[in-house]
Amino acid sequence: MAAILLHRDIRDIDAATEHIEEAVDRVPNNADYQYLLGGAYGQTAQSAGIFRQALLAPKIKKAFARAVELNPDHVEARVALSQYYLMAPGIMGGDDEEGFRHLDEVVKRNDKRGRAVKATMLERKNRLPEAEEQLKTLASAY
Repeated sequence: MAAILLHRDIRDIDAATEHIEEAVDRVPNNADYQYLLGGAYGQTAQSAGIFRQALLAPKIKKAFARAVELNPDHVEARVALSQYYLMAPGIMGGDDEEGFRHLDEVVKRNDKRGRAVKATMLERKNRLPEAEEQLKTLASAY
């Protein structure tokens, strides 16, 4: 995740997260900083216990949503937000309809990236004919 790049030498996600939080505090309306913050929280959640994940989930969603709000054309923030919606359980804010809506917006902005991610997420949801259609569209276009 991009947050790790801030501390590549020491590989300290907590320190990287602190730096990103400081950046967001100083410049709260920067979509890139919000995206990085969501990524840092997500990276932390991957190795956290269930209770810490539950505490981090709203922070992850909020940061990615804020990045998209600040810059609707931020493709990677939209991808991250869509993946959050599609992978999080409903109790933590997961929502397949909202996730695929954001992926449709990614497709509008970056067809190749959007269709590739959409195919992957459709496959994860066991919606194989729809995933295949996305891949066929990609293959014919590129």
